[in-house]
Amino acid sequence: MNPLWFSRPTQKSILARVSLGKPFSNKSNTSFKLNATRSFNFGSLNTCRRVGTDAHSKTNQAFTEVENIPGKKVAFWLLGSSALVLAIVIVGGITRLTESGLSITEWKPVTGVIPPLTDEQWNQEFDLYKQSPEFQKLNSHMTVDEFKHIFFWEWFHRVLGRGIGLLIAVPSFYMLARGKYSPWLKRRLVGLTGLVGLQGVIGWWMVKSGLSKQLFEDGSHPRVSHYRLATHLAAAVALYVGLIWTGHGILQRHSFLKAFKNGTSSTVNSMVSSVKSMKGLRFGAFSLVGLVLTTLLSGALVAGLDAGMIYCTFPTMGEGRLAPTKEELFDARYSRKEDNSDLYWRNMLDNPSLVQLQHRALAVTTFLTACGIFLYVQSKKKALPKKLTRSVSITTGVLTAQAGLGIMTLIHVVPVPLAVLHQAGSLVALTAALSLLQRLYPEFALRNVRSWINPVSSSSSPSNMDSVTNVLNQKRSFHSFSMLRHSAAQKPAPGTGIKVYFVTPEGREVLIEGNEGDSILDLAHANNIDLEGACEGSVACSTCHVVVDPEHYELLESPEEDEEDMLDLAFGLEETSRLGCQVILRKDLDGIRVRIPSQTRNIRLERTK
Repeated sequence: MNPLWFSRPTQKSILARVSLGKPFSNKSNTSFKLNATRSFNFGSLNTCRRVGTDAHSKTNQAFTEVENIPGKKVAFWLLGSSALVLAIVIVGGITRLTESGLSITEWKPVTGVIPPLTDEQWNQEFDLYKQSPEFQKLNSHMTVDEFKHIFFWEWFHRVLGRGIGLLIAVPSFYMLARGKYSPWLKRRLVGLTGLVGLQGVIGWWMVKSGLSKQLFEDGSHPRVSHYRLATHLAAAVALYVGLIWTGHGILQRHSFLKAFKNGTSSTVNSMVSSVKSMKGLRFGAFSLVGLVLTTLLSGALVAGLDAGMIYCTFPTMGEGRLAPTKEELFDARYSRKEDNSDLYWRNMLDNPSLVQLQHRALAVTTFLTACGIFLYVQSKKKALPKKLTRSVSITTGVLTAQAGLGIMTLIHVVPVPLAVLHQAGSLVALTAALSLLQRLYPEFALRNVRSWINPVSSSSSPSNMDSVTNVLNQKRSFHSFSMLRHSAAQKPAPGTGIKVYFVTPEGREVLIEGNEGDSILDLAHANNIDLEGACEGSVACSTCHVVVDPEHYELLESPEEDEEDMLDLAFGLEETSRLGCQVILRKDLDGIRVRIPSQTRNIRLERTK
């Protein structure tokens, strides 16, 4: 048997450099030789696998040396903190609905963590509450035991807030002190920490409005200002959005970074370009987030004015009317100027009837917008990424449930359990909408990833720089052999072929029709698409693997052990990777989309005598 001699491409391949000076042997005693005149005998598949793994480890090392990349642990910390913010919003809702918010009349940031423990301490705390307008005008019949119940919810709300503050502030200060992260993350951490402190101040500012001496006057109703209540909720929502957006953004950046490390950056670039072209869908998602936020904050005005208790029917407001009369909606009693110049905006903020109508209108508009986006995406489903269509479906489903909760809360006259679920649902809906928006604006994350990678090329050692350059940019340089060729695919009769969409490493899409029984590799050969594998004379780490779209991947038979062994050796392997020679066309695979990785081999071979 003639030996196969292999030579290096113009750029040193990772595999050639890593394996230099290591002897191998195989069952057929086939010998291989580098141009550097050092001989090798390649042995079993396990040996090849080890060589490929060494190459990957060098590449990964080059990437991990970039210190300003925030780890996934940072993302999980931020997302975990957002879950606690959701929890405190729920507790805040219970505190408001049980009218417990004015039970603690002093602000003690440190000593207030410890509740009253003895009867004497409880009596002292109760005496302070007795001096408040709420007790004297609404709760003069209350006993100490009843007071303990409302005290608990306000105390728990405050303690949970302090805990969240420490959970966010302490790690943020630590990371800022180390100064190793990207400027964009540092700015986010400073902003989030500032929001935590501001929220505590806003909370006490809100409570003080319910303790004002003016509330002792006749005709006054002791409760916190609905303006300040809305501000308090808005600050919590801003903190929640910042945590969700930053945490999810870090995970998105790691997903892109993984693609760059695996040599599939062209796929990411193609995806980002494709998403950027969906201007209508992007605008729709952006509008949806704005509507969800506006509806949520209008709900704070509804809660602060108890506006949910005046018209408890849907869709009507009153006897067969979709809206109250104009005189009721724009009542002159809410104007504070003699010329009534503030009539409209004062009613929009202070009139319970108009505030409820606004909330209804915003909620319906939000729901219809989500449905419109869903129907649009369903009509373009085959042309859109599966994760994107799933995100739209989830968002629409959550908003549908939230609308249903709102209606149920209204017609049952705001029971505490339903009202709390409705308030929590608003943040869940916001989370879903934000996730959709982030999927449709990936260019910001991609820009960060590119800025992380570029320093590697300029500051890393030559070996690391070569590793990254070879994995991301190396042209596939190899010779084909006649020792083993697959059968040539015949062109099908017009209208009878099975459609296959090839996506090249450059992101170009090529439509080819094949016959039932053809393999993806057959079609590639017959149509001059660059795809070859070990079975054609290359070494085992060269594979004809392709990345199959998830929808059609599920229709394929599970790979056998031999195929899995070959796939283990492939660079740029993904969850839906298969060997091209093992993907056999069937009628149900019509429309299959296969992407060719940007790197499938690192060594070229030359046959010599």
